Amino acid sequence: MDPPDEAEYSTRDALVRAVQDYGKAHGYAVTTKRDNSIILGLSTFELVALSQNVRKWQQGKQQEEEKRQEREQLRKKKKYREEQQRKESQQEEEERQLEEEQWDIEEEIWSEREQGEEG
Repeated sequence: MDPPDEAEYSTRDALVRAVQDYGKAHGYAVTTKRDNSIILGLSTFELVALSQNVRKWQQGKQQEEEKRQEREQLRKKKKYREEQQRKESQQEEEERQLEEEQWDIEEEIWSEREQGEEG
């Protein structure tokens, strides 16, 4: 709400009346306290609308947080799967290398046997 135009009031009652009229015209309730402070508040309708908006905002935030947690879980699962695949690939490579070494050893043994039989 934009502030009212500047004005001077001859009495406190005139000021309060002007503030009340301006507030009401813009959907606000105005309360004047004993210490002469003025509290500008929302009307009941606006409070209900604000409450609904706050509730929607909170629900939206909660949904965002749930989605963020879901994405984080999916990211962790993907990372775990990738790590498992990497370990499996590494294990397969190690097994392949062992087989090659075994073939090389067997080939050496056969070669030595053949040389021994020839000699």
